[in-house]
Amino acid sequence: RRTHGGHAHSTSTTQTRRQVLPPLTQSKHDSESRAEAEILNPQTAPRSSVGDVARTSRVARLSHYHSPPNSPTSSPSPTRPSDARLWLMLSMRYSIRPIASLSALAVSGRCGVSGFSHATRLGRLDATTSTTARMMATNDATAESLFLFDFDGVVCDSCDECTVSAWRTCQILNAMPTDHCHDKEDPPAWIFEKMRSIRPAIEVGWQIPVLLSVFLDQNANSGSHAMTASEIIENYEELVGRWLASHELQEQDMIDSFGKVRDDWIAEDLDSWLDINAFYEGMAESINHCRGDAVLVTTKQQRFAQALVRHAGVNESAMPDDSIFGLGMYKSKSDVIAEKMKEGDYQADQTYFFEDRWPTLAKCLKDERLEGVRFYLCSWGYCTEHELELAKNEPRVQVLRLADFDGVVR
Repeated sequence: RRTHGGHAHSTSTTQTRRQVLPPLTQSKHDSESRAEAEILNPQTAPRSSVGDVARTSRVARLSHYHSPPNSPTSSPSPTRPSDARLWLMLSMRYSIRPIASLSALAVSGRCGVSGFSHATRLGRLDATTSTTARMMATNDATAESLFLFDFDGVVCDSCDECTVSAWRTCQILNAMPTDHCHDKEDPPAWIFEKMRSIRPAIEVGWQIPVLLSVFLDQNANSGSHAMTASEIIENYEELVGRWLASHELQEQDMIDSFGKVRDDWIAEDLDSWLDINAFYEGMAESINHCRGDAVLVTTKQQRFAQALVRHAGVNESAMPDDSIFGLGMYKSKSDVIAEKMKEGDYQADQTYFFEDRWPTLAKCLKDERLEGVRFYLCSWGYCTEHELELAKNEPRVQVLRLADFDGVVR
């Protein structure tokens, strides 16, 4: 358990996490075969020691999220971890983008490989999936409010995973300074802390390897003249544009490369990828019991967000798969908020939006469609002290502490 800004969240130390990161040289075919063997016969399939370590950690975390307070005899849900594992491994093997969770596919009659092939041909989720999920909801009455959550820095502390994935992306793109060209596949410990300091600049995940490359290059070649973290945050748009031009790459190139690194990591060692993404303490339980419709709006690709929320214990009845909006599924977060308000006939004062980036909230404040919406800047996320001060001086935005989050959504 580590503390950031006075708020504790469930996560391992950097050293512990680095012990469960998979080597890039591991055979993808062997790891997929072992994963398939575990799925088909979990009692007899061989398991690596790395997987055992990660699996133990994962079960412990799930136990925390599924157990009610002060209830040591409660046990974690026996279905959620296997759902997440099975869904991810099969979606990787059969290239399903996106895919409904297996529980929903089973209810709608789509089971087995033939069912997955049919889902692939359709290219979209069957409407039955979302309908079934909503029928399983525990609330008998009409939802009272609409809750929309950013993911990274609000629901999940993904900074360390993003750092590892960014490091590997830079290696693949040959975007490493000479000093680091022959480094091992995972970054040194000091890089993790440095990336946390510049994380507030990141708007979209694919920019992380760009800024990592910029920082490493400046650190190697500029010496004492290297930009500070605050200067990188202030000038990140210019830095990203200049880097893309110098490497003759486009935004889509970065999205594809960053996503492939994660896909490969998941295929090689699903457990370590799931466990390095740490949900903030009590977050899954709060979302499961929020008094209304829960919607996730993230710049992370949808398939990754879906896997992580299920792994953390967020129930599909509380947040269906079609309520998770990922990269490329919307033009702006303002549009998602406005469309969900219209779809559910929600009034502005019934709508809550939780975000950790002040620039995103500033854009929402200018949107006339969102007049009267309740905006929250989450102080436990990737925001700076200056941004917190700006939010405190804005009457329409409330700065929220992690300790007060549950009381707002329940």
